[in-house]
Parts: sequence; structure tokens; C-alpha cells
Amino acid sequence: MEKTQIYHEKQRLQFCLLHALNNLFQEKDSFTRADLNNIADKLLLVDPNKEHQTWIPIFKPHHNAITGNYDINVLISALEQKGKTVVWHDRRNGASSIDLNRSEDILMGIVLNIPVRKFGGLWKSRHWVALRRIEGIWYNLDSDFKSPQPFKGADEVKEFLDFIISCGAELMEFSKKLRKNCSFNNSIAFVCLVVSVSCFVVVFISLLRLPEVANQRGTFGSYGTLRIRKVIKEEEKLGELGEMMVGMLPDDLAFTVFVPSVKAFEHDLKLWANDSLDQQKENDNTYATLSRILGFSAVPRSLLSVNVPLGKEVTFDSISGFKLYIWRDTDGTLVVNRIRSKQLDLRKREIVVHIMNGVIMDAEFEQSVRPDDEDED
Repeated sequence: MEKTQIYHEKQRLQFCLLHALNNLFQEKDSFTRADLNNIADKLLLVDPNKEHQTWIPIFKPHHNAITGNYDINVLISALEQKGKTVVWHDRRNGASSIDLNRSEDILMGIVLNIPVRKFGGLWKSRHWVALRRIEGIWYNLDSDFKSPQPFKGADEVKEFLDFIISCGAELMEFSKKLRKNCSFNNSIAFVCLVVSVSCFVVVFISLLRLPEVANQRGTFGSYGTLRIRKVIKEEEKLGELGEMMVGMLPDDLAFTVFVPSVKAFEHDLKLWANDSLDQQKENDNTYATLSRILGFSAVPRSLLSVNVPLGKEVTFDSISGFKLYIWRDTDGTLVVNRIRSKQLDLRKREIVVHIMNGVIMDAEFEQSVRPDDEDED
């Protein structure tokens, strides 16, 4: 029987993301250095923070022009070009929640972002690693390895993933893009929708209070200490549902989330914190709803209110691909898809949070959560 030929690129400089992508797609030059550099440059052109950022031609916000060192925004954009979607794995569930036997339409591969320390901890960075199932066998295609390393079975893969997550790694699952007209109420379609909205679920830190801070760069890799300008007042709290929603994102990466206010959760989604969280113990309806809303209302970049031009509309794609139309009114209020903000520029480490007087969602999902008596009207 002819031995399977496995494509495997080895590490050069800081091009581990380039190697991980080509190893994932099992094809030389599936992406090139020029491809990823162009993606990074385009991300900079549409970045509303670019006027407030200082950088030199070599060290750019999304990459290093010479050595690579590409960030998560480049990864997401590159996969979008190939018709793939990204799902951030919820580390609270461990690797045991991952079905490694799913078809490639549902699970094409896994990419890890692993913290790396060298020279006695003086130099810190992160390393991209691809895992791919080939003819029924899972392989570790780490570009630091001399050759692909096969796993003995699914149990060994999960043991490895649990260990690497415990060391601070982030885990992302990749799949083909799914149709948007799937039924939310259908259990199988629900799984597809969770994949398609790229819900980036990672660590849930309950009951964190989000302080407002001065403007700073929000690119991947910016880990400067935040200066707290004021502590959030009691009435400005996100509420349990809002904090649960923000807690689904990794707080050491740049995201902006437009979170519904407590009243918006109650009025538009019929979700009350105590009742919904009690019901969640019996089913995942609340968690699923919050995941969908997060997909519609989060963008993978830092966007403070001062970065939005006054009276000029800017557009961004959310992590689910939903188009957000944003402009700043003369009173400083942000308006997103015709929904006005209630509280602006709250921070949870790298995450920017804006509290909205409504829920950002598409028409199909809005119809699915609308009460029956409203439909009859």
C-alpha cells in the first residue's frame, strides 16, 4: 500500500502562521508571504485607529514586514478568502467536548496559538500550530518539528489539547462556511449556526467590572498596562447576561463588542438574568442565544468612540460576517445599525465594550426570537 504523502513546511523566522496555513490546506503556496502581507496592509487601511497609531515600515500593527509575526486578524481574513470559518473553542469545556470524528465540512482542522518563552523567559511570543486529520489519522503539523507527528487516536489528541490549553494556548476550529438560512430551532442546524457565527468562545470570567480607560492601540500583541480613568458606576454595569456574553471572548486579544443593555435583553430577547441563568442549567438556549448575538455584534479589532469619525459612517464585518454600519452623532453617541449607544468605551483588558439601547441582529434571527403574539400583529 502506497504511503500517504503529507505536506509539511518547516519554520523560518516568524512565519509560523504562513506555515500553519499551508500545512492545514496541505498545499505549497496555498498562501504566500506576499498574500499575508497584502492582507495585513489592507487591514491597516480600514483600521479606524490607524491615525492614532505610531509604527515604522518594518513593525506594523498586524505583522512584521521582514520576519512575519502575523496576528489573529490576518488569520481570520486569510481563512475567509478560502471560504472557511473560524470557531474559538470554549476552554471551560476542555478538549472532551470536541468531536474529532466529524466530517471535514464540520471540522476541517485545528489551529493552536501557543505561548512561547525563550532565553530564560526574557523573550515571550506566540506560535501558530496546525493539526489536521488525513485519511482518518490526526497529525501534529507543527513547523518546529522535523516531520509530521501522527497521533495514535482521538484520545491522545484530546490529551494533547487539554495539556496545551492548560499551558495558556488558544484553540480554534476551522470548517467550511455554512448557509445562513439554516433553522435556528433545528438541533443539527443549530450546530452549523454556531460554527458559522464564529463565536470565539474561550474563558468565562464572571462578574468582572469593566473600567473605562484612555485611548490606546488595540492591535494583537499590544499588552500595555491600562490606565483606569474611572470606575464604572452601579447603573453602568453590564448585568449578568452582558458579562456572560463578553466573557465568551479571550480578553487578551483586541475585540469590540456592542452589548445590549439589561433592558434591551429583557424587551427584545425576553431574557432576564436570574430566570435565564437558572434555565441554562437544564438547556443551552440562553447560551446559544448569547453566542448568536455575540456573532452579530463583535468585531475583531479595537474601536473606541473617538476613533469613529463625527457624522461619517464606517462599516465593519462582525465575527459572523454580519455588516455593521457605525457613525458618531454630534452628542458623541455611537449609532450602530440604527441602534444608539447607552454607555461607551468600557474596557476589559484588550476588549472594548459599548452598551447599546437595543440588540444588534439580522432580520432572520430577530424573527426567530420574536414572541408569537407579536408575529400575529
